[in-house]
Amino acid sequence: MPCQNRWCIWDCGQGLPGISFEQLLAAGKAAEALYKVTVKPGDIIFIPAGRIHALGRGVVVFEIQQNSDTTYRVYDWGRVGLDGKPRELHLRESLASINFDDVEPGLVQPQPTQLLGWPAALVVDTPYFSVFTVRLGGKDEWSFSIDQCLIVGVVSGRIDVTGNDMTVVRSAGEFVMLPTKVSRVHIHAQHPAELLLTFPKLYC
Repeated sequence: MPCQNRWCIWDCGQGLPGISFEQLLAAGKAAEALYKVTVKPGDIIFIPAGRIHALGRGVVVFEIQQNSDTTYRVYDWGRVGLDGKPRELHLRESLASINFDDVEPGLVQPQPTQLLGWPAALVVDTPYFSVFTVRLGGKDEWSFSIDQCLIVGVVSGRIDVTGNDMTVVRSAGEFVMLPTKVSRVHIHAQHPAELLLTFPKLYC
């Protein structure tokens, strides 16, 4: 089944009738049907199942998604794989999965909240995962108890993460997964840092 994702930035489908989009695919012009969203670092977008999406040139994202092995490639901009041949497309599956009524989606507006005793913003809350952003000042110390697994991603800055007397250092672009057996967590910001905290709901 298609899966739910959370990206920082993206492009998406423009709501053409399925038959029109299929004709554009056959003509190699599928990109003409895509609605483009102008983004900047730190922007966030939620991609529900059925929403066609692609990254623009030069865009790098943190992607947090529902646990799924299913990816349908509907268009590939004429690119080829390492063997020099076009990569496999999944046209029938894609056309059956795309929500053609999903038009011009916008960016997520994080909602201010408190998370484990610290100011935070709720980015997205789904049956599969919840994602929060947290900002730490230089030298800030944050300690908390948890009873589920947690994935900490570093958007910017550098942090020390300690759990069960084991410490790891993470910098921008890196993650650490804290399993359920880690009940007490301490995060020390070596420099001002922005973090993504993801709480899976069904898998750990």
